[in-house]
Amino acid sequence: NIEGFTPIQNINDIPSLIKEAKAEGAILSPLKLIDIADFLSTVSFLKKFFSPYKDSHSFTWEKIKDLIIIDELKERIKNSISPDGEIVDSASFELENIRKDIIAQRKAIYDRLEGMIYSHKFKNVVQDDFVTIRNDRYVIPVKPEFKGYFHGIIHGQSQTGLTYFVEPIELVPLNNELHLLLIKEREEKLKILKDLTDEVRNFSASLLSNFKILVYFDLVIAIARYAEEIKGIIPLINSKGKIKIIEARHPLLIQTKGDRCVPIDIILGDKYQIMVISGANAGGKTAALKTLGLLTLMTQAGIPIPAKEGSEISIFNQIFADVGDEQSLTEDLSTFSSKILFLKEIEKGITRRSLVLLDELGTGTDSNEGSALAMGVVDLIKERGAISAITTHLDRLKTYAYLSDDVENVSVQFDSETFTPTYKLHYGTAGTSRGLLIAKEIGLPETILKYAEKYIDQEAKEGIDLIERLEKLKEELEKEKEEVAFAHKKLIQARKRVKRIINNLKEKKYQILEKTKKEGLSIIKRIEKELREGIRKQKDNLYLDKFPSKLFDNAKERINAEIKVKPSKKKREFTFKFKEGDEVWIRPLKKKGIFSSFLKNSKCEVMVEKGVKIALNEKDLFPYKGDNIDKRKKEEKQRGISFSIKPTSFLVKKELNVVGLTVEEAIPIVDKFIDTAILHGVKEVEIIHGIGSGKLGKAIREHLKKHSYIQSIKQGEIPGAGPGVTQVEIGG
Repeated sequence: NIEGFTPIQNINDIPSLIKEAKAEGAILSPLKLIDIADFLSTVSFLKKFFSPYKDSHSFTWEKIKDLIIIDELKERIKNSISPDGEIVDSASFELENIRKDIIAQRKAIYDRLEGMIYSHKFKNVVQDDFVTIRNDRYVIPVKPEFKGYFHGIIHGQSQTGLTYFVEPIELVPLNNELHLLLIKEREEKLKILKDLTDEVRNFSASLLSNFKILVYFDLVIAIARYAEEIKGIIPLINSKGKIKIIEARHPLLIQTKGDRCVPIDIILGDKYQIMVISGANAGGKTAALKTLGLLTLMTQAGIPIPAKEGSEISIFNQIFADVGDEQSLTEDLSTFSSKILFLKEIEKGITRRSLVLLDELGTGTDSNEGSALAMGVVDLIKERGAISAITTHLDRLKTYAYLSDDVENVSVQFDSETFTPTYKLHYGTAGTSRGLLIAKEIGLPETILKYAEKYIDQEAKEGIDLIERLEKLKEELEKEKEEVAFAHKKLIQARKRVKRIINNLKEKKYQILEKTKKEGLSIIKRIEKELREGIRKQKDNLYLDKFPSKLFDNAKERINAEIKVKPSKKKREFTFKFKEGDEVWIRPLKKKGIFSSFLKNSKCEVMVEKGVKIALNEKDLFPYKGDNIDKRKKEEKQRGISFSIKPTSFLVKKELNVVGLTVEEAIPIVDKFIDTAILHGVKEVEIIHGIGSGKLGKAIREHLKKHSYIQSIKQGEIPGAGPGVTQVEIGG
């Protein structure tokens, strides 16, 4: 994908030209020499073009850098021969002089003849007033009755016999001189071509080396562009016979059908060694076989395959394929005979590293004997350990596959509603041929179909019906599976959205609480001195229930005045009577939902996304009117912070015991304890957590480091028990 790069052109058959040039006395034609010059131009272009990309495209440069520039040969050829294959005058000094003499000689002859044609003396003798050439000599067209008028040589007559072409005797020396000049020109041209051929021979090794590099590079580019065209991928490679091609497409079907090409999954060689593909005629059995074979060969040739990323293909030493009707008219072989000959080759050559593809195994003979033969071949493949895919219409072979651990039944899917194949492969189920059904769809007369149905074996018919029912059941299960997968995907997406909303709410709540705490503490500190002063004035009054309530009322008024808050709204003491399908506004999530039902403990079930329902508190639901969002925002803007200070809040403990609690249980209690201590000016506190594994104490100390008001944290001792307490000093 380098800008400005064009496809490689002029990779001519250099080896053939070199071989011709090396022959004794060989002289390459002008056009063949031009082919070599064009090839050398391509070599020069590629090396110069990729030189700036030697670092960014190192893999390409590793190949290109070995190209040998032979500009001297290229320029010599192009300066000697024109693009249309004519040797130019400047090819040699001698050729240039010869051609000047030829031009002068022709002019002399032409002037002499023209004087004769237009003279009054020959007016009635000549047939036409123009000079012509016969046998490379200039002549005069003469009327038949005057053919002996000139003393000279007759070179022929016209087809009509009405004109004779005469070379006057006085022109013979001039024509002879011209003929000698033309011979000299021809000899000089051959000399030039021979010199150029010798140069090609001298550079033959470099030319062949360049050819190999360009062919390789051209191949890589062709593969890359083809891979892009078919949306190919490089599969994972193994040597264990495992094949797992996901969404495989046949390259030729991509060309003819494009996006309408139905992808198939081909899984083989892991849980089972052989797959038996059955099902409707024209359902895609043979196409699946060809897709497997072709994609395996493409992989082994280094060509990306049209499949999904993550596909995997094994490398095989041999691939045996009997696909299609190999009947031979020239060798007098029937379909059955040709298949038997192929099976002989398989028996001789298959190993554990072989892939065997057999189309319509067991056909061409009696179905009973054909089935026996098919099962015998499968036994052979199993015994040799080869990997195989087989198509069949034989019910006994399908039954054999059901009963064998190493063999898997695979059917081509058939839409029972539209009576058309879907071309998908279904693993674990055998398919029916549906020959009569397809014949009916194609238009076979009903009379023939009725006669045919009379002869279907009842037992075989029951077997076919059973397979059809199993296939239909699997088809329905597949559809349900797809629907469940889709619903599950939507549920996961909805859960992620709800989780994001909840996380955003938590983050906003945390930010509001932090801001409120900072503002509250700043205001309280300014009032704290007054409260402490009031406490000290009380003589011997250590219990707050005797503390004058007026002082606390004043403090509360001061705090509310400073923060300019409004009293908190009363808790909603009523609920709305919703019914199923009502649109509701969910206050915590700030979004619309659909009411489903009332649950226990004042809970309701609400659908927040399609197929996603959650349980919410009844008090968090409001009728949805469209303007709820603006109203909620307005209410939140007006809502302030309400403080309520009770006299008993000043009986603050300086010791907290969390022994026996988990980290998750203890941390919120520790936070509340520290906040209370900070709020009321306590400078030192102790948290008793015990010793145990030490996990609880360590977690509490790590958590306390995040508090900005903590001045120091020390590990203390419990008398007689050890380091089971953490001492905390709170800063001012």
